[in-house]
Amino acid sequence: MNLMITSSKGCQVALVFSTAADQLARVALIQFLLWSSGNSSKVTIERLILQGILVARLVVGGILVGLTRPELTPVCVARTSITPVGIVVPSLDFLFMAILIIRALSKPSKDGTSSIVSSQEVKKRSNALVITGAGFLIWTGVGMTL
Repeated sequence: MNLMITSSKGCQVALVFSTAADQLARVALIQFLLWSSGNSSKVTIERLILQGILVARLVVGGILVGLTRPELTPVCVARTSITPVGIVVPSLDFLFMAILIIRALSKPSKDGTSSIVSSQEVKKRSNALVITGAGFLIWTGVGMTL
């Protein structure tokens, strides 16, 4: 069975499905990390801003899917027809991961200032978020479509 796609139409269909699935998975993982790194069930301005940026990330990801074009140089390769869109998407991913890693490494104290986490349970949770965030950053770096 030959799995090499050699037609432009077949390549385009494969790219649309793979790019859309990739973008949805990234947004879902960021949403999960935002949810799991929250300290309380209160709706705060910070959470609303992050959710707004995530919606913008979802829209830009959809635009990226629409602007992804096939390039048949021996095999089907994804290329973005407008390069700045291919730069904005990973930039937003890196921004989210930086925010989440900072949130995981510090926790608000009772007076509202940040302090380094000390509880053993919170440290384990923070480590899991940092490791997941690091894996996401590697995924973003490897999967950039330019």
